[in-house]
Amino acid sequence: MRKTEIQTMIKKVAGIIMLCLMLMPDTVYAAENYQVQTKNTVVDAADAHVIVQDTAGKYGLIDQDGEEVIACEYDNMSFPEDTEEYDYVIVQKGDKQGILDYEGKELVAVRYDSITPYVDGNTVAAGRDGVWTYLYDEKGKEAGRLEGQYEVVSDYFFKSDADLKNDKDKQIFTFVENNLLSPDDGNGEDAGKAHCLKIGKYIAADYYVPAGAEDKESAGDMSISHYVKIFDRDGSGYADVKPEESWADDDEQSENMTAAVSLDDVISDHSLKVRVQISGEKDSYRIYDMEKATYSEKYRDIGTFIDGKAFALDKNKDLQIIDESGKAINDESLNIDDYSRKYDESGDKAYILFKKKGKNTDWKLFSLKTGQALPETYEEVIFKDHQYVIVGNEDGKYGVMNRDGNMVIPFGEYGKEILEVGFYSDNCVCITDTSTSNKIVHFYESVLEGEESTFHVPIVVLIAIIVAVILVITLVVLLMRRTHRRKEEERLEQERREQARQEAERRKRQNQQNRRPIYGRENVRIIHSDRADYDMGKSGSRQMRPEPLSTGIIRGLRGDYAGREIPIRPGHKIRIGRSHGDNDLVVSNIKASRRHCVVTYSEDQKGYFVKDLSSNGVYLAQGTRLPKNVDVPLPAGTVIFLGNEQLSFELK
Repeated sequence: MRKTEIQTMIKKVAGIIMLCLMLMPDTVYAAENYQVQTKNTVVDAADAHVIVQDTAGKYGLIDQDGEEVIACEYDNMSFPEDTEEYDYVIVQKGDKQGILDYEGKELVAVRYDSITPYVDGNTVAAGRDGVWTYLYDEKGKEAGRLEGQYEVVSDYFFKSDADLKNDKDKQIFTFVENNLLSPDDGNGEDAGKAHCLKIGKYIAADYYVPAGAEDKESAGDMSISHYVKIFDRDGSGYADVKPEESWADDDEQSENMTAAVSLDDVISDHSLKVRVQISGEKDSYRIYDMEKATYSEKYRDIGTFIDGKAFALDKNKDLQIIDESGKAINDESLNIDDYSRKYDESGDKAYILFKKKGKNTDWKLFSLKTGQALPETYEEVIFKDHQYVIVGNEDGKYGVMNRDGNMVIPFGEYGKEILEVGFYSDNCVCITDTSTSNKIVHFYESVLEGEESTFHVPIVVLIAIIVAVILVITLVVLLMRRTHRRKEEERLEQERREQARQEAERRKRQNQQNRRPIYGRENVRIIHSDRADYDMGKSGSRQMRPEPLSTGIIRGLRGDYAGREIPIRPGHKIRIGRSHGDNDLVVSNIKASRRHCVVTYSEDQKGYFVKDLSSNGVYLAQGTRLPKNVDVPLPAGTVIFLGNEQLSFELK
C-alpha cells in the first residue's frame, strides 16, 4: 500500500469518527444508559429497576435492560422505604408476604403474615406467622425466632404492641410497666404507640411520668411530665434525657410550668434531636450528646441533617447552619438582600428557598452543602424529597437538580407535569413517558452529576466507533510494517536474544521453585529476629526459611482502589463487590453488585480466572461481557470493567 493511499484512508477514518461525535449529544445522561419500554403500568422505580403492574393487576419487576426478572404474578410489590441500597423487593401473594432479590430468588419465603424489611445495613428481617416472629439474615438464612408478633426496631431490638425484646429473646422492658405510652393512656391499651429509636448500640424510648408523680419528677420548680429513657442492649438503664429549669423563658413562673422532652430524630450514633415542650411557650428543639450528657442551645426549628449539617432557626428566628453537635458553623445569619426566606417550605431539604420581595416568580436557592446562595434565579421551584428540586427557568422549561447543585435532567428534556410524577430515590431519578402505548422509562443517575458517560452509548454510535477504531488499528499496523521492513533482520535478532534471556530466567525460576519447601505451620514461624533466615521444623531443627511463592497482582485503575496494587497468591481467591461482609475488596460504585466477581491467580498458567456473579456484568476492554457463573481464564495484562468504566482493574 502506498503512503498516499494510507494517508487517504486515515483521513476517511478520521471523518467517520468526527461524524459519530457530531451525532452524539453533548452530554450522555443516564437516560441513554438505561431506557426501557413496557406495556404495563409503572408503579415505582429505584436502582435501575422498575416495578410494573399488568392489566390483570399483578405486579412484577424489570431491570435496566427491559428484561422481566420477576414475572407479574404477585398481588403487591414494593421497594424497602427505609433502605438506601435497593437490592430486593417485598412481595405479596394473597395475604402472605416474602422477600425476593433482583433475580427473583426467594430470600424470605412468601408465607408470612407480614414482613419488616432489612434494616441497619441489610442485616435482619422479620416475618410474622401466627405467634412467632422469624428472623432472617441478608442471605435468606433463618437467624432466630421470637415468641410473639414483633417488628424490627434495629438489628437487635424488636418491638411488639406491649414490650421490647433483644435478639437473644430477652425481655428488655414492657411499655406498660415503664410508662412508655402516649400521655392520654393509663391502662396500657395504647402501648403500641411507644416511640423507640436506635442510637448506635442503644435504644431510646419516650417515657411518660405516671399521673400524680410530677412532683417527684421535677426540675427545680418546674414539673416534668415526659422525658426520654435510654437503654443498652441488655436492657439496663443508661441515661435519662430530662428538661432543665433554666430552659423556661420566665424563671419566676417556672413553678407553674410543666415541661416535656420527646424523641424527634437520630442525628448520629451518639446524639439525637429532641423536642422540648414547656407550657405557655412555643415548642423548641435541642441536640443531646449521649457521650458528654450535654444539650445544644435552643432552636425554634432544626431541619433534616444531610452530610452532617442542617438548617436551623435560632431563638431569634435567624437562619443558621449547624453541625451534629448543634453548633452554628456559619459566620452570621443567612439572609439574602431583597429576598425573604420561605423556611417553612424547605427546612428539611438540602436548600432553603428565598423569594424576591414584591414578586411571585423570582426565587433563589441557598445551598446547605456550600453555605452559599446559587447564582441563578428561578421562576418556580418544586422540592422532591430531601435530595432533588425541580426548577423552572424564564423560558418556561423545567429540569431537575440534585443536592450538589448539579443538573441531573437538563432544562427542556421534559415538561413540568412529567417531572412531578417521576420517581426520585437516593441513587437515581426515573421518568416515565406515557405518551405512547409502550411506556418509555428513562433512568438518570444522580451520582453522575450530569457528567458525560463513555461506556454506555447508543448502539449505532457504538458500532460506528468500533469499526472506525478497527480501521485505524489496521492502517497503523500496515504503516509500521512498511516503515520497519528494512530493519527486519535486526528485529528478529533482538527477538532471538530476548527469547534466550527469557528462557534463562524461566530456568532460573524453575530451579528456585524446585528448591522451595511446602508452606506449613511448622516451617513458617520465625524463632528470633537474629535468625530471620531460619525457621524451626517439627523436629526442632533449624531449617532455611522457605522462599515466598510467586504472586499475581490486581492493580486498581479506576474507582475506590485506583493506583493500588493488591497481591494474590496462587490458588487464592479475591472477592470484589459492595457488601462489607462478603468481599475482600469492597467498592462503592452503584453499578457493582453486592457480590460482583471472584478473581483467582494460577501460577501454573501464569494467568487468572475470573467468575462473574453480578447482574451488571464483567467486561473486557473491547466491550465483551464475560459469561456469568463461569471461571473464565484471562492472561496477565487483561483489564476488566465491573459494571461500567468507572470501576476497572488490571490483572498484572
